[in-house]
Amino acid sequence: MPGIAILDPNNSEVVLGTAKHPYVVQQELLALSTPKKNAIFADVTTGSPPLWAATFNSPDEIDTFNAFIPATSVGATLDEKMAAVAVYLFTHPLYLQAPAFDPTINIVPYIP
Repeated sequence: MPGIAILDPNNSEVVLGTAKHPYVVQQELLALSTPKKNAIFADVTTGSPPLWAATFNSPDEIDTFNAFIPATSVGATLDEKMAAVAVYLFTHPLYLQAPAFDPTINIVPYIP
């Protein structure tokens, strides 16, 4: 997997690592409890525009857009919703590192 560099907002240092395979990230998300999965999806889809769209920073994020359109449709399963979150994590890798809505969650798409 390719390398990844992330600016840590806590100390403004660059964190280097190796990107995890998207399947691994999705499996980590699926292993969470249903309330945690629902909290994540509620957080990332709240607002107007929702968080996932409000943080759209570059054309590289078109995969995020393509993942969330079906995930936010009526009847989408929780697995489909977590697949969209997994895609989002690759452009916002620190989003689930002890998020404010549940600091016990710690899922990042890279291996330091």
